[in-house]
Amino acid sequence: MTKMKKILCILLALVMAFMLFACSNGGTPSAAPSGGPGSSPAETGAGSSPAETGSGGQAGGADDYVSITIGCDSYLGVFLAGLTPGETWSGCDAVFDTIFRVNPYTLEPFSYVLKEWGWEDNNTFVMTMRDDVYFSNGDNATADDLIFSYWNHVERGSNYPNDFKFIWDECIVRDKYTAQFKVESPFPAFETRQFYLLNKEWSVKQGWDSQEWYKPVGSGPYYVDEWVNDSHMVLKSRGDDYWYKDEGPIYVDEYTIRFYPDTSVLYMALEIGEVDLATNILASDYGRFMASGGDGFDLLLKPSGGVLFFCFSFLDTDVWYDVRLREAIAIGVKWDEVGQIAMEDFYKQPFSIASTKSNDYIKTGTYEYNPARAKELLAEAGYGPNNPLKISTVTFDRPLYRNAFESFLFYADQLGIDANVDFLDFNAALSTWITVGGTDYGFWYYVYGSPTGEVQGTIKEAADSGGVSWDYVPYPEFLEIYQRMAYNLDPAVRSQASKEIQQYLYDNYLYIPVSEMAYVIGWRTDKLSKEQIERFTYAANSMQTSRLGLASAWK
Repeated sequence: MTKMKKILCILLALVMAFMLFACSNGGTPSAAPSGGPGSSPAETGAGSSPAETGSGGQAGGADDYVSITIGCDSYLGVFLAGLTPGETWSGCDAVFDTIFRVNPYTLEPFSYVLKEWGWEDNNTFVMTMRDDVYFSNGDNATADDLIFSYWNHVERGSNYPNDFKFIWDECIVRDKYTAQFKVESPFPAFETRQFYLLNKEWSVKQGWDSQEWYKPVGSGPYYVDEWVNDSHMVLKSRGDDYWYKDEGPIYVDEYTIRFYPDTSVLYMALEIGEVDLATNILASDYGRFMASGGDGFDLLLKPSGGVLFFCFSFLDTDVWYDVRLREAIAIGVKWDEVGQIAMEDFYKQPFSIASTKSNDYIKTGTYEYNPARAKELLAEAGYGPNNPLKISTVTFDRPLYRNAFESFLFYADQLGIDANVDFLDFNAALSTWITVGGTDYGFWYYVYGSPTGEVQGTIKEAADSGGVSWDYVPYPEFLEIYQRMAYNLDPAVRSQASKEIQQYLYDNYLYIPVSEMAYVIGWRTDKLSKEQIERFTYAANSMQTSRLGLASAWK
């Protein structure tokens, strides 16, 4: 994959609501002698008690007809994960089966489509599929489809960073339902990355530009019955045609997903019952709800598993190699105030670059506000009233970034730093981001979050010099710790490295945590329950509609 494609992949993630991913092996994989993986049995994640709802709670009644309307502020785009800024995660989740999911309570991976999986050695990950997975056109899903579903993601240049480091020539079919994946380095996060299962034959026949991707062939429990640009889509149940019956029949007969370009209007639609579920609520509306409550609806604040942070663009300017300047920024700004302004009622003070959701989270500390000492450090580094430190950057114009940058500019001015930011439309910002020297600093967070809260999921591009320049940390000590954290199969080694990297970033003033990231989901209480929301959401604009649609979610 070219450096430019990698940059475009990562930057598109800023404006897309997380659709899950599709990847795979382009040519027909060659056969190899069959062999069993050193694998673990699939977990269904059904250990938590099923939700009870105000709609009766009895699944599968012959006369029942259950429909749910979902409101989203993410464009209703083509059903190709990561390909365009218009994507609907909830729609994709219904139409496609996701290869791996994560249990929100245990944080353990499970799969519907796989019987077993695991690492055969440090570089070989083997997956064995069920033999009864069928696409909506009647095709039986095989290992060839499975490999294709990972490979095409890389070849299409989708927005999900490819940190797997696949060796594609050695990603092969072992037998009809067993796929071998080879990677350059051990990759323990394999099971936490979410990809859609695609029909290889159908996908190759259509090509990526086909209008058929608005009503694609999928293996999930729903098909697209109606799709209206910038308005809505209707997804209808496949009924008994859906192959997965382990958790009962499909209970939700129909989903309607409506697009609301104004998120405040989406909240009003929830208030009046126009939608049963709102996948992304503004902080201002959440604050209003917390003050006055809701009539017939409820809201849930959920951590994304990521952290908003301030970072230094080492690739665009060499001034940040002077640790005195990084320390001056760290102690010369009231970061808790910046976080409160940026996140409003979503603000949660961070004490590490890792989310509290992480099993490896440690409190590294916070930087004590000391503007006098910050000015001394700037002077020691050669900067003052007659020679101010000059830094500039660009970003696209959305409330979170505008609030964060503008509050930072206030403190920079107090320190005598000549800081500047231009708020541009996305395309203009993109052209600057991929130009060397275009950004000296930035605020950043991984928009998809991390289902397990893993530290690597928060700082995904920190060790990738081909990604967003202000996110890269070029220090050898950091890169060595990162390698142990991201590419070692020993849980104890990874855990220790995850803790080390948090402390290293704090001690060296390399990333400055600003706020833990969160999102708010809203629902009508006569249609859905809090437990269902907790179990079947994983990011803003993203509902696990396929799982919620099954009888097991309604008993």
